[in-house]
Amino acid sequence: MVNSRHKIFINIASSLKKQGDTIFIKKVSRLFKNEISLYGVKMVKVREIIKNFYRRTPALKNRRICINVADELIKTEIFENQIAGIFLLKTLVKKNEFQNISYLKQLIINYVKNWAACDTISTDVIAEIVKRHPNKIYNLLKWNKSKNTLVRRSLLVTIIKLKNDIKKWNTITNNLLYCFKKEKEDIVKKAIKWLKREKFSLCSSL
Repeated sequence: MVNSRHKIFINIASSLKKQGDTIFIKKVSRLFKNEISLYGVKMVKVREIIKNFYRRTPALKNRRICINVADELIKTEIFENQIAGIFLLKTLVKKNEFQNISYLKQLIINYVKNWAACDTISTDVIAEIVKRHPNKIYNLLKWNKSKNTLVRRSLLVTIIKLKNDIKKWNTITNNLLYCFKKEKEDIVKKAIKWLKREKFSLCSSL
């Protein structure tokens, strides 16, 4: 099982690397303040590659193998590998085979180093889990106390994504804005501004 899992990881990573574009790397690199490892593959292509791998690889239908492959991809800290791993986890969420947001929090703390991967795991996986399991919101909201900048951003981005999918969104938003009123990290402050815009648009439509 271990060999099968690792082989799938290698095949996915190799397929992504083959699709790399040096011109796209230069374009994307401008979006990140910190150095980031890239193959240079567009998100839509990463999604397509993962969709094809999942369809054509019987072993990925095994929940444990799929999680382990996603875990290996995310731990490489190569951007496209991480996005591929996130999309694999999303596949499991849609099948109601994955709902562990504490595990996702640890992935963010230990391996996610940029806002784009953070936002993708937030909107594509964490938000999807909370939509299917509303009680998870109580655990998620505790992330506002995290010392990790991207964990705090993940909480805000997830709540933004859930705007039309959870009860008392406006109340939750008000509480979060109060909790984050002394936030100092720029990457989190940008998410706060984003949340405020969504709140304003909701109030304007009422």
